[in-house]
Amino acid sequence: MCAAPVFAQVRGRLSGVTYVRCVVFIREHLAGRGTAEVPLDEDLDLVEEIGLASVEVMELIEELEDAFDIAFPLNDLADVRTIADLAGRVHQLAESTG
Repeated sequence: MCAAPVFAQVRGRLSGVTYVRCVVFIREHLAGRGTAEVPLDEDLDLVEEIGLASVEVMELIEELEDAFDIAFPLNDLADVRTIADLAGRVHQLAESTG
């Protein structure tokens, strides 16, 4: 049995939002979904290489919105392919609302 992700129980704004913290959150979320057998490098494509369905991407974004107290614009999804893309955009949004 694996431990619950560090951020899974957090709701509301996380203090000190950094790019690395966003990457860690995403990796922990994905590891909790049974993707642990895939090394979760930042340059992996969320759909093509990790195998997330579009609904799973949306669920991940909802978790990120809750954890970092942001609103992720749906039109930004077109620019998000990798873990790095997603973490970078979440970090930008968190910084701009902070």
